[in-house]
Amino acid sequence: MRTKIRASLLTFAPALLGCLILSTAAPAQHHQHHQFNGGGMGPDERSGLLEGAGMGLAKAAETNRFPGPLHVLELELLLDLSVEQKAAVEKLRAEVLDEAKVLGAEIVDTEDELYRRFTQRHIDAETLRSLTAKLGKLRGQLRHAHLAAHLATEKLLDERQIDIYYRERGTAAP
Repeated sequence: MRTKIRASLLTFAPALLGCLILSTAAPAQHHQHHQFNGGGMGPDERSGLLEGAGMGLAKAAETNRFPGPLHVLELELLLDLSVEQKAAVEKLRAEVLDEAKVLGAEIVDTEDELYRRFTQRHIDAETLRSLTAKLGKLRGQLRHAHLAAHLATEKLLDERQIDIYYRERGTAAP
């Protein structure tokens, strides 16, 4: 009988040990994920904000025949931009990028503060209201900057160029 028990223990012990290791490692990994995720944002969102990326913020414009400056510059040869058009679009692109980077950095800082306050359990209703209102305002300003760039870019192109842009990009609404 002892031999059977010992054989059973030897058979199930590795599986039991594996379960114990996994059950203690899972909470540590879960905690580690939250500890290093940059203020509750994913790494793509964080880097996008800091780099001034559009991140779909101007989709309303892009899908309704208001081209974006970045993609106009990417398609400059196909669009046959004049020297004046190219200079104006480059200027517009630089301006929106500068503004977006500043706003993006402010958003990241505010998101980090919000996350830190929750992590440290040092938050109250008024601080929460203040930080989320600030984030709402900053995110609205960032979206406005990107949409305004599309609005301004559309005025720089003629209808033929806009048609080419949307044929190449394939992003216009039907």
